[in-house]
Amino acid sequence: LLNAAASACARGSQWSSALCILAETLRDHKLKMDVVSFGTAITACDKGSRWQLALRFLQDMTGRSLTPSGPCIGAAVSACEKGSQWQLALALLPTKAAVGSSAALGAAASACAAAGQWEKSLDLLSSMAQASQPIDAAALGSAALACER
Repeated sequence: LLNAAASACARGSQWSSALCILAETLRDHKLKMDVVSFGTAITACDKGSRWQLALRFLQDMTGRSLTPSGPCIGAAVSACEKGSQWQLALALLPTKAAVGSSAALGAAASACAAAGQWEKSLDLLSSMAQASQPIDAAALGSAALACER
C-alpha cells in the first residue's frame, strides 16, 4: 500500500509528496526500504529532476545489499539525463540491470546527444540494435539532432 501510494504520487508529478510519504511511513512504522521502495523513490527523483538524490538512493540501495532492478537504474539514468549529467548516466550502464533495460540505454543515449556527444549516443543506439533491444523515438530523435549540429 505504501509503495502504491508513493508510486501514484510520483507518476502524477508529485515527486516531493512521494518522497514524503515514503519517509514518513517508513519512519513512523519502523519499516525498511525494499527494492520497490527504493525504485519508487528513484522514480520520484527522476520526475523531479533531482539526479543527485536519485544517485544517493541508488548508493544507499547497494549499501544495504539490495540489487537495483532495471527500472531503478533506468530512472537514475533518466534523472542524470534531465540534469545534463551524461557521464554519470554512462557510468550507471555497466550494471547487469542496465544492460537489459532499453529505457536506461535510451536515456543515456539521449543524455549523450543533448551534451553534443553524438558518437557516444550512436554507439549506444548501435549496441541496442545489435542486442535487438527496442529503441525509443526520443533517443533516436535526440541522436539525430546531435548529429545535425
